[in-house]
Amino acid sequence: MNLLRVIILLLIVNSLSSAQMCWAQGFTRFKNGAADGGQPIQVSPTSGSTPLRVTITGPDLLMTKVRNWNGRPSIGGTGFSISWGDGQRQSRDIYNWTDQNREELFSHTYTAPGTYIISASTYTPGPTDAPIYNWRSWTNVTVGGAATQSCTLQIQEPLGGETFNYQDFPVVRWSMTTDRPVDLHLQLVCGDKVVAEDVVKNIAHNNSNSERRFSPPSFDGYERALREGNTKFRMVLQMIDAQGKTILARSTREFTMTKRYVSSLGGLKQEPRSNDRLAVALKYTVNHPSCFSYSLDWGDGTKDAAEKYDGQALLKMTEKTFAHRYQKPGVYTVVLHSNNSDPHAKLKDVTPVESIVVDLTK
Repeated sequence: MNLLRVIILLLIVNSLSSAQMCWAQGFTRFKNGAADGGQPIQVSPTSGSTPLRVTITGPDLLMTKVRNWNGRPSIGGTGFSISWGDGQRQSRDIYNWTDQNREELFSHTYTAPGTYIISASTYTPGPTDAPIYNWRSWTNVTVGGAATQSCTLQIQEPLGGETFNYQDFPVVRWSMTTDRPVDLHLQLVCGDKVVAEDVVKNIAHNNSNSERRFSPPSFDGYERALREGNTKFRMVLQMIDAQGKTILARSTREFTMTKRYVSSLGGLKQEPRSNDRLAVALKYTVNHPSCFSYSLDWGDGTKDAAEKYDGQALLKMTEKTFAHRYQKPGVYTVVLHSNNSDPHAKLKDVTPVESIVVDLTK
């Protein structure tokens, strides 16, 4: 057993010595004994402003290694590695490039200022499957702040002074020019507070007469502002670049937003009438993510008892049917109060109101 251990130990030492010898041979075969053999990595340009695209142009031994790689990784591999100094690496182990796009390995774009070390190496398999590096080189590239760029932004609609019903949000129309990718933030502002926000992401080109119906992911801040008695709002548009910096901001004049539903939302609809000409059925479809409570006023002095779900909710697109029989023909306005945001709110404090006219004279 001891003899077997000695034999194994000798084999390990011999393998390591061979690997070290091959490592040394990999570099000492160069004339000046340096890791790059007098053939340093070449890049262009070596400095500039963001965004800066840098391309490796030499030496030939690296370019040839990359271009001749067959795309099949092997243990210990014959390959190359390129590091751009900003966390991005390109090597034959992790890229399966075709002949056409293999040239893309030689280029990289820097988007943030700084000084970066570009390093590259080539290697061959060693006797222990550890790669033997036979060429290494590195160089610096300096990336400065963005060059002077120009962007413009103009709000074309709304202009201010308009009146919008509850959640009948305005169509926002704008024109802009940009020479870099930006996000456009559309903000509904009450006073100096942003109460709702929508975002158009990654606009990378100039556009005019672009439009978007304001559709925020959350109504909470907007509804809170209405409950507090606020009716004056304005739209603010902000161009924000990839680093989160606000490039330009524009604001409309104030417009009015009321507490009433717009009838076109269609949440409350009359069902087909029966042979009983005084009987009416209404169907309510929840238009919001949830409805926590509601109260219905039939317009003739009678009201359905308010129904509250105590923390639970009717989910969006849930349907509720209400039935009522009037005492005499007439034209009645049916009003539905629904609580769509706060499971513990009192119905008298609830903002959303939708109405429908029922005509029993026909």
